[in-house]
Amino acid sequence: MELRLSIEGATPQELERGIAAAEAVFARAGITALQGAEGLFALEGWDIKGFPEEDRPSEDEDQAATVWLEADEAAAAACCAGWPAENVPHHQVMELINVARTKLQAEAIPDTWPDRKQLYPDVVKRLEITTGPDRQIDFDVAFVLGWVPERPTLDRV
Repeated sequence: MELRLSIEGATPQELERGIAAAEAVFARAGITALQGAEGLFALEGWDIKGFPEEDRPSEDEDQAATVWLEADEAAAAACCAGWPAENVPHHQVMELINVARTKLQAEAIPDTWPDRKQLYPDVVKRLEITTGPDRQIDFDVAFVLGWVPERPTLDRV
């Protein structure tokens, strides 16, 4: 898992500075970014459900969510240090991503690229005309983008 900032106009160096600030918050609190994200997820889920008492996040989840929010704020402040106040975002800018699932085609297994490249136009066309969910299109998208090493089929997933 990897922290990522999404702040329009930030340079790579500013984004790195923001990530470092967030990681420092997690380190001081003695939790991982994943624990913080899980705490925030529990808190947001409780909010979505209307705050039912029986689904209240645990004290650890609540504390982890608080640390995540502090880390997010620290990341934005460090990244945007010296910016005009109106350009500094006041909404969540940090996310936790699974790097293995976000690799682009350049990082995929190279010997499958000819097959994936050939399938690409067909997948785009099918996406444009589909009228509902289609698992085979989902599988083909995963293959074309290089997320899986071979083209899955419904009978062989």
